[in-house]
Amino acid sequence: MGRFFLVFLGVNITGGETVSFIIKRLAGFFFVFLMAGPCWSQGTVYGVGFGATEDGTALYFPVKMNQWMVEPFVSYETTKQTDQITGTDYSGTSETKEIALGMGFYYIPALNEYVNLVCGAQIVYVDVQDKTTDSTGTIFGDFSMTGFEFAPTLGIEYNFNEHLSLGAYLRYAIQRVSGDYTSDTNQEFERDVDSSSTQTELIAKYYF
Repeated sequence: MGRFFLVFLGVNITGGETVSFIIKRLAGFFFVFLMAGPCWSQGTVYGVGFGATEDGTALYFPVKMNQWMVEPFVSYETTKQTDQITGTDYSGTSETKEIALGMGFYYIPALNEYVNLVCGAQIVYVDVQDKTTDSTGTIFGDFSMTGFEFAPTLGIEYNFNEHLSLGAYLRYAIQRVSGDYTSDTNQEFERDVDSSSTQTELIAKYYF
């Protein structure tokens, strides 16, 4: 999982630009922001958080600087899906495991005494393992892929007091991964997978 913040290979979007271009520009901007943040903020607050989604969990390490927040995190997700395998009488179960290492960057203005709006994005390095087996245990496909994800995020954080908070977040994640695919006949292929999804998450945080 070593090339965090390096290259995001081409997902085309409107205007002739690519997600690669956008992510590299954002990564550069936010690296400068992260390095300079403590210089202009006298009220830096550190914390730890635990997030839960439909398919996984995450551990967060938020750093608040006035109305801004940077948030390194690591997450793990696993999903299972059963479908009919094409050309056979068997059903196949696809199990996907994803480990992610990322950074979130947010603007967090106060809406009132207790509630903050959270708006920003995550830049994420992902390691995806996907294996499909039939009901007899035969492996029909085995993927091993790595890549990047960019996820614009909008949320609300409710502060119970100066230490405890609970937040609800909505993300639109754009992901590009590539790697090796091994078939049931042990043939190996290179494969690129582009995907997008909407994600929701609840995150409980403790600030020191």
